[in-house]
Amino acid sequence: MYSEQLIMLLAVFERAVLMLMTLFLLTRTQLFQSIVKKTHRCPAETAMISALFLVRGLVFLQMYRVHI
Repeated sequence: MYSEQLIMLLAVFERAVLMLMTLFLLTRTQLFQSIVKKTHRCPAETAMISALFLVRGLVFLQMYRVHI
């Protein structure tokens, strides 16, 4: 019983680490940095940032098995 819970906990940590690594690498790209630093964005850039956080939120919800 405890081994199953430990494996589930390790899977959650693995997903969280992968998500953080992806976000870290994404924030290192010049394109992403320039878009985030801008004060006035074109609609395509705004959509890209919105989609990024929407996908991140959906992954978070799925990762913790939250049903909406």
